Amino acid sequence: MRCPLHLPPAPAAAAGFECAYKKAPGDMKHVPDIKYLEGGLTPAMFHQRLTEMVQKLVADKVPPALIVDHFVWAYCPSVAADKSLNDKQKTEHVRRFAADVAALAYTAPSADELDVLVTLPLTQNLLDQIDSAAKDKKISRDDWMLNALQHAIPTP
Repeated sequence: MRCPLHLPPAPAAAAGFECAYKKAPGDMKHVPDIKYLEGGLTPAMFHQRLTEMVQKLVADKVPPALIVDHFVWAYCPSVAADKSLNDKQKTEHVRRFAADVAALAYTAPSADELDVLVTLPLTQNLLDQIDSAAKDKKISRDDWMLNALQHAIPTP
């Protein structure tokens, strides 16, 4: 079971959205070309390309924390420039992106299993219901949600 990544709120949120890094952290040779992720991609294609980019850096033995830092550094300016998003939305976009990159950088999928990180907002009431149901079954929240998804989707 994986532990979820919980990123702290951006300290500059009250003063307006700002990217955390002014320059690339660490060695510049590992900075990803974010342009490869632009251009009206579907969410599936975006995830596929992101996965390929992260896997290359993992194969090159780049430390996972540095992979996350570099991707966030490269991605953040495009989010900051998006005038259609408010500061809270920009922060959430960058947090989700960082969580996706972290899941890919810290998890090596096996040949028979591909991990997909699903991020969706849940109300506290729904989360409490899920936690209660998981506790009744004596399983973790993640296991309960996976079980619920597996039983909700018809088998082909």
